[in-house]
Amino acid sequence: MSTVRILVYAAEQVYGAGRGSAKYQYVEGELERRGLNVDTAAIEAAVREMNLLESWEASFTVDADTGAGDECGDAGEGDNAEAE
Repeated sequence: MSTVRILVYAAEQVYGAGRGSAKYQYVEGELERRGLNVDTAAIEAAVREMNLLESWEASFTVDADTGAGDECGDAGEGDNAEAE
């Protein structure tokens, strides 16, 4: 995992939802403190990746009884449910 990605995840953990400016400053400051170049594009890409992964993970539910996962919580009802 790259340093930028680790710092983006750390900033999310420290600051929580929102406060994007504070999180960006945290990542920027940590990169500078470590003597690394601040690459805005890399930071933005890591944030986007993190958000997409969190969104993807949230799209799955787990059945408490069976432990089986079910995407989007539709309990096996597909797009064709209306056709029946």
